[in-house]
Amino acid sequence: MSVMYFTANISFRNLLFVLILMMSQSVLAAMLAQKRPGYTLELLSEQKPALVVSLRARLQAHREYIEKSKVKETIKAIAEDEQRVLEKSARALGFYDVDVKAEYEVNAQGPIRYKIDAGEAYQLEKIEYRFPAILQQEKFTLKGLKIGDALNAEYVLLAEKDLLQQLGTHCLYELDLSYKVTLSREKKKATIVFNLTDSPPSHFRTISFEGLEHTKEEFLRSQTSLKVGDCYSATRLNTERLKLLQTNLLNSVSPVVTHGNFVKPDNIDGRESYPIDITFQVAERKYRSIKAGAGYSTDEQAGISLEWQNRNSFGSGESMKVEWGLNGIRQHLDATYTIPHFYSEDRRLEIEALVEEEDTAAFESIKVELSATIIRSFWTNFLFMYGTQFAHSKVSEDDERENFNLVSAPVGLTWNKRDDLLNTTTGMTLSTSVAPFQDIHKEDLRFLRGTLAGTFFISASQLRTHPTLATRVTMGSMTGSSLDKIPADERFYSGGGGSIRGYAYQLAGELTDGLPNGGKSFGELVVESRFKLSPTWGLVAFVDGGYAYPEEMPSFGEDFLWGAGLGIRYFTGFAPIRFDVAVPLDKRENIDDDYQIYISIGQAF
Repeated sequence: MSVMYFTANISFRNLLFVLILMMSQSVLAAMLAQKRPGYTLELLSEQKPALVVSLRARLQAHREYIEKSKVKETIKAIAEDEQRVLEKSARALGFYDVDVKAEYEVNAQGPIRYKIDAGEAYQLEKIEYRFPAILQQEKFTLKGLKIGDALNAEYVLLAEKDLLQQLGTHCLYELDLSYKVTLSREKKKATIVFNLTDSPPSHFRTISFEGLEHTKEEFLRSQTSLKVGDCYSATRLNTERLKLLQTNLLNSVSPVVTHGNFVKPDNIDGRESYPIDITFQVAERKYRSIKAGAGYSTDEQAGISLEWQNRNSFGSGESMKVEWGLNGIRQHLDATYTIPHFYSEDRRLEIEALVEEEDTAAFESIKVELSATIIRSFWTNFLFMYGTQFAHSKVSEDDERENFNLVSAPVGLTWNKRDDLLNTTTGMTLSTSVAPFQDIHKEDLRFLRGTLAGTFFISASQLRTHPTLATRVTMGSMTGSSLDKIPADERFYSGGGGSIRGYAYQLAGELTDGLPNGGKSFGELVVESRFKLSPTWGLVAFVDGGYAYPEEMPSFGEDFLWGAGLGIRYFTGFAPIRFDVAVPLDKRENIDDDYQIYISIGQAF
């Protein structure tokens, strides 16, 4: 077969490298294409460097937003559009008499020269409050707004938000706040008047739920911070509604407010306040589901998986998931029980039991594993995990069988800034983990395993093919016991559909008689260029490189085995279906096949 013959040819290898490089470079080059023409900003009046910086930033932000559109504009249309942006931006900074003119050549590609006569900035002269009588003696402070400063629209909006927060402590049933700005063209001054519609003071008298079938009411109450006697606030009510939806147990939450026409007020801390009754009308999600999956690769053969999940096992969001999977080298049964909000809203506990059998080129093993892991989210997009794990395994290697009883305490940290888990186009992830291992029956068997991984994605979504350049870098290291003492199923391996495509499972590393030894370290680099040809079809070109080393530290790039290939993506409503064909660029005689095929759901990473 001619395809098989040419995969080992040096010229074809070079051709593949050139092809992948050109496609990857095209992603970056595409991001520089179809940009608006260059421009310059020139102030005709007194120099105001801060104004120029601000206008340039706002114009650039507008360009980045507008260039996502596929509409091609004339230079005249671009100039008129950006004139409006510059004028609006200058007024938002207090320069209400601004005048912007654009100079350009009609038949040229640019640049555009914007001449700006900004005039003087209008200064804030006075702030007035037209509030109900109950609030007229109150003192309010506004962040950002100061008498004598330039009238900045952003600071006005921040002040309005700050004022709403201060008014929220007064238990008003309605917070209908508005403001009006009056300009004095002669004095270049401005006055802001904040107006609040009169409203009765109110508090929460009762809080109830309707529509619950399987979910416990006390659990939903614990997810909100509403308490009887608290000040009524429509904004706070909406915030609590979102908290309930974020439990993922409810399809809809509709708060119904009953106030009794404000007939009789209660006495709350010496003040009159009208009672409000809140009823959350909810519709629960289906909490049981069954999933099935299938995939194929030439190294792992056909594979199937079945999953059953109950997302609300005992009425408080506890999840039970059982998964069974089988392919040519592995079968497993995995049960995971998750307790959300484990002594904290940002913490969950996962208890897992796994039974696994593997029959690979490197080893055969039967393993029973039990683990308990606490996962905590903090800051923005960070996850911290720590736990304990026990694994009993019977591992056969080189016709010798040995039993292991390993206890470990893994710790990990992940930062995830991706836009989509199954089809990422922008963002990045960084993760690291460390786990010490000790065999409870073999004092001399102890080792420390650590990994570090990063994925990076950049896209030009404004272009027709939505090109994305995706990169993954992964490495790991073990220290402690010698390689031959570390259980074969705990060593590092490279090669296969989730690692180095083009090489069979575990075969990108040191071999003995054609069989993988595994390693105490590994390094991998994967680069993909992704193109979307239509709403349902896409094309991918990729280069993968990696190796599993017997030493404790990887020689990153040295001795790497490289593979390359092309793939097709069929985009469904939930995730792309992947079909990849890869060839080994460093094919080893009588070891590596001419090509490998991979079929699965989701991108490679």
